[in-house]
Amino acid sequence: MEAEVSKEFFTDVLENVIKGSLEPISMEDFRKRLSDMGTRDALEGAEPVTLYLSQFIDVWTSENTSQVYVANGGEKWIKCALLDPSVMSAPIFQGVHSAILMSGTLHPGEMYADILGIPDPTIKVYQSPYPRENKKVVTTEFLTTLYSKRSGRMYQAYANQIVEIARNCPGNIAAFFPSYTIMEKIADRISLMEHPKEVIVENRSMGKREREEILDELRRLRNMRGALFLAVQGGSFSEGVDYYDNLLSVIVVAGLSVPPPNAETEALKRYYDEKFGDRKGWEYVFISPAINKAMQAAGRAIRDRKDRALIFLMDERFMQERYRKFLPADMIPERVESISSICTEFFRLQKKREKRRIL
Repeated sequence: MEAEVSKEFFTDVLENVIKGSLEPISMEDFRKRLSDMGTRDALEGAEPVTLYLSQFIDVWTSENTSQVYVANGGEKWIKCALLDPSVMSAPIFQGVHSAILMSGTLHPGEMYADILGIPDPTIKVYQSPYPRENKKVVTTEFLTTLYSKRSGRMYQAYANQIVEIARNCPGNIAAFFPSYTIMEKIADRISLMEHPKEVIVENRSMGKREREEILDELRRLRNMRGALFLAVQGGSFSEGVDYYDNLLSVIVVAGLSVPPPNAETEALKRYYDEKFGDRKGWEYVFISPAINKAMQAAGRAIRDRKDRALIFLMDERFMQERYRKFLPADMIPERVESISSICTEFFRLQKKREKRRIL
């Protein structure tokens, strides 16, 4: 069972152990001995375990008030986490004349300025240089991975729509899910349904070699019957891989990967509510990270001016204002009723544009 604990939860136990040893010493002397031992081990090529322990004690016992202390009795671990990154970043920004922060996913800029402690920032938003007609972002109704609405019926509804896309769209399709558990439940249902694509499913334990093999398989299948690739949001396939040469024709963001409530996220939410005002905690801790993962996944297909992709944001929360306001302007989805119609129309127009470009 995971729970927030006080700083003394660990230090009292540690001090009692030190006092009961054959050579009672102070906490600081104990930490220094661990550090010296670890440094020596590192110089000799061994794993400096005691150095790590020394650093952990140093952090745990620091006077930083922007930390949360968490313990899990069942799994037998303790953790000290920093709640406020501005403790480290704000002094850096205050010490320089100017700083430029840029990324395709720093949205909204005001949130990152709050979190990093940047006073009076100048925020600029630039539109994508890629042709707008090369991408279409759509969403459908009645689907969500909201915890309270998860059920066998909802998983089947996701499978039905993903298979409908597979039946009506050419090339490779990638569907990114909030978790392996959800992906596996929907994948089981997809495996029982007829469609023309070859199904490839990300494995939890895949290494670099296996990931390369999947990309090779996607290249092989692209101009044949195509693949239906199932993977998770926040993983290497949704953030660490660029699918060059229009390797993906369609991306499905199948649900939102909202962080689960636990002792750490609840403490962080409470901290941001107190620092920035009510509701900011929920937005900064739960909504923004989920939208960020979704946008990372949705951006995998368009990596060049020539790339074209149909993007499905498949969760009804994408149309709710408190989630929608975290979407970049070019990722606001259009609600559609017929998957087959939107697939047919989008790729018909892309073929027409391609012919015109060649001529």
